[in-house]
Amino acid sequence: MTNSSTNPPNVERAVQIALAISAALGTLLLGLGQQSVFLPCLAIMAAVGSVILTDILGVFRLNRNLANLGALLAVIYTVVVMILGSVLDRQESQTSLIRVANLLVYLQVILQFQQKILRIYWSLSVLSLLQVVVASALNLNVAFGPLLAVYMCAALTALSLLFVYRETLPFKDEDADEVSPAPGPPRRWPLAGRKVRWSSAGGTELTRPLLGLPMARHIFGMGLVTLVVTTFIFYGIPRYDRNRWQSSGRQGTSVTGFSDEVSL
Repeated sequence: MTNSSTNPPNVERAVQIALAISAALGTLLLGLGQQSVFLPCLAIMAAVGSVILTDILGVFRLNRNLANLGALLAVIYTVVVMILGSVLDRQESQTSLIRVANLLVYLQVILQFQQKILRIYWSLSVLSLLQVVVASALNLNVAFGPLLAVYMCAALTALSLLFVYRETLPFKDEDADEVSPAPGPPRRWPLAGRKVRWSSAGGTELTRPLLGLPMARHIFGMGLVTLVVTTFIFYGIPRYDRNRWQSSGRQGTSVTGFSDEVSL
């Protein structure tokens, strides 16, 4: 398990808050596509509660066994609902996609209430991104575009902070480095028992030049490039008349009239 004392606490706290915001925004986009209020409310309460109770106060943390049990129950519940729905109601593939998206939300909530390590941070970011991918396939609301831009800024900020946190994690503070080694028999190579250090500065000195205005300029540049590439892809990819998520066995409605084109 990664020790959070090896990195300045403000950087890790910023990572936790940024990931909580991006997770709530991703579920909000998903709930907007489903026209559901339950999922966004659940995500917002879980984000706020996990930051306060789990990250800051540390009074409520799920251990790995309980978290695995909760994830297993969420998967079993989703599979049973999908099977019953397909048998009784003969549901479409779009409904199955919504069930899988809801499973992503349940797994995200379970991860948020665990003690945070790098693996959980990356899992939260991936689950949030998958929710936005599903929401983009289901959502036709005009408000989806501005909310997606806000999510992009929050996600880029969270990933940038997470990168800084991960890269500066091996470096301990100067006070921790000055601790004398444990007494023992003399070694032939005294430096063999020490960890390799590429800088004499602690984590605070390493992260200070990376945060603030330099990171804001970096995020602004990435966001601008992302918007330009997205605009090019949006107008460059051809459109399909038939809904790709619609089941193939369903017949379309016949309409009488004249066609716009004539083929000889």
